[in-house]
Amino acid sequence: MKNVVFQFHVPFNGNGLKNKEGVYYTNTGLNEWASRSSQYFKEYARKHNADYVLLQDKYVNSTSVYFEVLRLYKDPQFDKYDNLLYVDMDVMPVDM
Repeated sequence: MKNVVFQFHVPFNGNGLKNKEGVYYTNTGLNEWASRSSQYFKEYARKHNADYVLLQDKYVNSTSVYFEVLRLYKDPQFDKYDNLLYVDMDVMPVDM
C-alpha cells in the first residue's frame, strides 16, 4: 500500500487581498510557521512509511487557493497512492 501526506502553500490567493501596508500578497515561499509544519509532517510521513508532498504552485483553475485541495483527485501524480492525507499548513502534530 502506498501512502502520501500532502500539503500546499500558495500565499497569493488571487482575490486581491492586501496586507496591512496595502501591498498585494505575493508568493514569497514558506514563512516560519509553514516551514515548521512542513518539517514536522515530513518526519511524520517518514515515521509512518508514507511519501511527503509539498506543492507551492497553483494547479486548480480558481481565483481562490482554497480549492487547491482538489488537486488530490485532479492531479494524476496522486493516482499511484492508496491512501492520501491532506493537512493544512497551520497544523502541527503533537504526537507522531
